[in-house]
Amino acid sequence: MLLIQQGRLAEAKTCYEQALAVNTRLSDYAGAAITLFNLANLEAVKENVVEALNYAARAKGMQDKINADPGSCAELLRRLALAAMKQGMAHEKNGELEEALACYRASVPYAGEKNRRAMLQEIELIERVMRYGQGKDCPDPEKFKSAGHS
Repeated sequence: MLLIQQGRLAEAKTCYEQALAVNTRLSDYAGAAITLFNLANLEAVKENVVEALNYAARAKGMQDKINADPGSCAELLRRLALAAMKQGMAHEKNGELEEALACYRASVPYAGEKNRRAMLQEIELIERVMRYGQGKDCPDPEKFKSAGHS
């Protein structure tokens, strides 16, 4: 925690990764869950929401193994999913479609139902844009245009 407060994020990550290796070697699932949760928060601070989601999902998996209360992990996953969705929207707006897809795909499993449906639709549209370019040869060009992809 002190390393993070001092802005020494790379060192903090190294320490967490070392702790995770020890926890894993000892089959200490509770310790691994806490360490993964901390790694998720660290990546969130660095605005690496996809990586943060991956760590948080692994932390929840460890909590599930020991039947621990998933409350804080579930809440972190929900918040990170929302952050990933917003980051995906920013990437999409900037024409960074691969990055947008990575954000949307990472957040879908943890998003609320309304956001999940919206992201799945957006994933489908982005994949169509990437597959068919600017709409030419698109099987349904009117749907393509009505979704704002002209």
